[in-house]
Amino acid sequence: MAPAEITEDYYAVLEVSQTASSAIIRKSYRRLALLRAYETTSDPAQRRLYDIQWEHIRTQVNVQQEAKKHAAEAAETERKDNLNKQREQKARSERLERFYQHKSSLDRDIFELNRVVTRLTNEIKRLQEQDEEEKRRERANDSWWTFVTSPIYGKTKESDEMKQRREEGRRQRLTSRYIKGFELEQKEARLKEMTSSLLDVEMKIAAEKRRSEDEARAQEYQRQEKLRQEQEIRRRQEQEVKKKQEEQRAREFKAEWERAAAERQRAKAKREEEAARKMQEAMEDRAREQREQRAREDERAKAYRKAEAFAQAAEAARQKSRAGSGTTSTRSKPTSAFQKQNSCQHRSFWPKLEGSFTCSRCLEVQRRFVFQCPGCETVACANCRQILRGERSRPRTTSKRPSVPHQANTDNNYDPYSGYDWD
Repeated sequence: MAPAEITEDYYAVLEVSQTASSAIIRKSYRRLALLRAYETTSDPAQRRLYDIQWEHIRTQVNVQQEAKKHAAEAAETERKDNLNKQREQKARSERLERFYQHKSSLDRDIFELNRVVTRLTNEIKRLQEQDEEEKRRERANDSWWTFVTSPIYGKTKESDEMKQRREEGRRQRLTSRYIKGFELEQKEARLKEMTSSLLDVEMKIAAEKRRSEDEARAQEYQRQEKLRQEQEIRRRQEQEVKKKQEEQRAREFKAEWERAAAERQRAKAKREEEAARKMQEAMEDRAREQREQRAREDERAKAYRKAEAFAQAAEAARQKSRAGSGTTSTRSKPTSAFQKQNSCQHRSFWPKLEGSFTCSRCLEVQRRFVFQCPGCETVACANCRQILRGERSRPRTTSKRPSVPHQANTDNNYDPYSGYDWD
């Protein structure tokens, strides 16, 4: 398998030169590792995120360490078991080899013994046949037929040498039969013993084979059991990892929810603070406008008062002049602004004035437009205009702010500025 192509500059990653020694590389690696850990734990936000994941990371590290430890112990145990199994297999193989060698030797010996036994049996049988043949000839020579036919054919006379030779042959055959019979008994006993030994060796070989097969089955069963246990452990670990992941997701969700709740709380507090600030500013603006409006009304009241005083002084001077001269004037008496306003019926068309004005009746500031009576030059809002024109007897409530109550304009003595202390 070809090695993977490297496309990254590891010297630049470790911030060392190409000629750096191993000690410098290790030192740079440790420095960068500590720097990354310090950067993560020194920042409060990153540390908060890391603390959320720390328990899961620590659990994973412990699980990995435990897994490595168990794997090392299992590997060591497996190595020892394999070594013992190899030794047992080697010893069993050596025993089987010795058994097979012994069996082969017994097979050869039994084969040879069978040949010897067969040979001895045949030889003993041949000697017995020779003895029986000799006895048959002796019986034939001593039979009645031979006695009857001897005058005719004559009887064969046996010499002493022949008798001695026959007796010698009989004794030799008897001796050979005895020796060969004794040897045959020994060989048969030996053959029986070797056959028993061969049967014992075969039984041992079969027992070793059964033991080997039993151990193979036991090993297969252990292997299957170990595989099942590993699968069970892996399944439990997966379940634990899944449970840890779910708990980690739950913690992250809870932390995210708490963070979002805190953000919402801060946003709500900020909105409330902003609303309170705006309300305070609006109240201050309203109070300032009211102060400005009161100041303008005070100035207008002072101006009206001065104009009324001037008109009264002028009227008094004219009356005094007329009284001194003794003449009466046919002209109508000049009226004041209040009398002019009270005497006007406000029936003409009121033109619209664009801009910010104060209604002379309800004393509310109108920022967009007002209406002005062409007869008495009274400035009023739309509601007060309808009331002054007699189109509506009751004012429409347009603001929550309480206004200064006024009496209806039912007589000619109506003064909109009555009830105020102008001094």
